Amino acid sequence: IRYLNLLRLIRLLKALNNIPEYERIMQIIMRMITTCGDVLVMNFLVVYMWAAWGQQLYGGLLVKDNPALKEQDDLDYFDSHFQVYNFNDMVLGMVTLFFVTITQWNNQVTCVCMALHEHFTFSWFVTCAYWISYYIASPLIAF
Repeated sequence: IRYLNLLRLIRLLKALNNIPEYERIMQIIMRMITTCGDVLVMNFLVVYMWAAWGQQLYGGLLVKDNPALKEQDDLDYFDSHFQVYNFNDMVLGMVTLFFVTITQWNNQVTCVCMALHEHFTFSWFVTCAYWISYYIASPLIAF
C-alpha cells in the first residue's frame, strides 16, 4: 500500500503540469539541472577519486581499538560518535568527504586521520597531502 501512495504522487505531479506557473517552474528546474550537469559530474568524480584514495589509506583504521589512537586523549572523533564517517568502503568514504566539505575543513575526521601517524613521518606527510589536495580539488576544481 505504501508503494501505491507513491504512484498517487506521480498522478499529482501530472495534474500539476496543467498549471502554467508550475510548468514554467519545472522547465526552469530542468534547464538548471542540464546546465549544471558537467559540474555535478566533475564534483562526483573528484569525490569518488578521493574516496578511493582514502579507502586505501584509512580503510579499517578509524576504530576505537586502534593502538595508534588509544593514546590520543584530545580526539573528539569518538566522543562525538563520528565513527560512521570512515573510509571502510566507497560509499562511506564519499559520505565522509561530503561531511568534511559541508562542515569544517579542520574537523574531527581530519584530526583523527592525522593522529594515525607520528608527526613528520612519510605517512603523516601523505595524510597532509591527501587532505590539502582534496581541499584544493573539491571546491576549487569542481565548482
